[in-house]
Amino acid sequence: MNEASSACTPWDIQVDQLVKTAGVSVSMARDTVIFDWLTQGDTNPYTDLVVERGHMPGREVVRYVGMMMNPAKETEKEIPFGLKISQRGRRGARHYPGNAVRDYLVYENMKSLMGSGTHYDDALDKINDMFESEKRDTIEKAYQRENRKR
Repeated sequence: MNEASSACTPWDIQVDQLVKTAGVSVSMARDTVIFDWLTQGDTNPYTDLVVERGHMPGREVVRYVGMMMNPAKETEKEIPFGLKISQRGRRGARHYPGNAVRDYLVYENMKSLMGSGTHYDDALDKINDMFESEKRDTIEKAYQRENRKR
């Protein structure tokens, strides 16, 4: 084995073979092996080489992992396996990070409107119009939650 690997896993052997036979760099060989294994539904080389050993994958590997997490419809041939995010350890629905962004925007806009003389209910109505998919009650609770923090 050469500098390409220090362990003796099947992907290390493949990396070594690519370096020797194809004359590619260790980094390119690792990306090729990771990509090949991902397309066959196995994330072990990615986890070992990237997470454990610090390999920085190239753009194509990163792009493919992203597509595996959110595959577009009708792409089963290009992306035969998907990655699914699942909660570990605790019960209940997972927190949606976009709510914190919404709450911040609600608070800042309410503060601005009320600071310029708009009454609370009128400001709330204007902000609610900005978030068409949200109920007024949700917007009001978001403002109150953020206002308590400050």
